[in-house]
Amino acid sequence: MDILSGRCGPAFGKVVRDLLPAPRAAPEEYGRFYMRLLVADRPGVIAAVSDRLGREKISIESILQTPARDLSRDDGRDEGAVPIVLTTQPCARASLEAAAAQIQSLEAAIAAPRIMPIEETHGPRFRS
Repeated sequence: MDILSGRCGPAFGKVVRDLLPAPRAAPEEYGRFYMRLLVADRPGVIAAVSDRLGREKISIESILQTPARDLSRDDGRDEGAVPIVLTTQPCARASLEAAAAQIQSLEAAIAAPRIMPIEETHGPRFRS
């Protein structure tokens, strides 16, 4: 009714000429990351993890797998579990999060992947 009767003010509370520019969207986090996985100790798991990272265009810089330990899974099965820690080449965090979701959906995944940025002493962590 207000619009029809002409009793409306500016859409954003100010006339357009008085509006300030909106801040830019936050830049995408970009850099190297640690990813920690806990997976079943069986053949092909590292290949599956590498495949999921590759689908997101993420390159592995280094990878470490420590000896297996016995672990009871949520589904009641007991099997050896291996922690895997890898570091990535510089990549977008969003891509790594997408890969982590794919890795978590693997049957061999025992726990959700953990991701932590590697703090660099030089260069930006963000891209604009």
